[in-house]
Amino acid sequence: MGSSEWRLNARQIMVPILAQALADNWPVQTLGRAIHRSYPWGRRTNHPYSCWLKERSICLRAFVNGVTIAAQISADTFTSRRPKYKANDQQGMMALEATHE
Repeated sequence: MGSSEWRLNARQIMVPILAQALADNWPVQTLGRAIHRSYPWGRRTNHPYSCWLKERSICLRAFVNGVTIAAQISADTFTSRRPKYKANDQQGMMALEATHE
């Protein structure tokens, strides 16, 4: 299961902004405002906005932690850290539940 198209589009919009912020040493508040202003999909509701917020969170966290541009652009930085399992995989579900107890 990969990222949704909404998240991929959000990421493509945010990466150049993040690159500029790192190059120019912006404060995190300036980066947050720049990302906020670049929202492209009209009203801030429903699934597209939820995807935008998830990607924004990843972007801001990477900025605060000082991750380099090369790492930012790589797929590893922007993928979920959750364990992957099939919805009908009972063993996978049990293993997932065991790790969160």
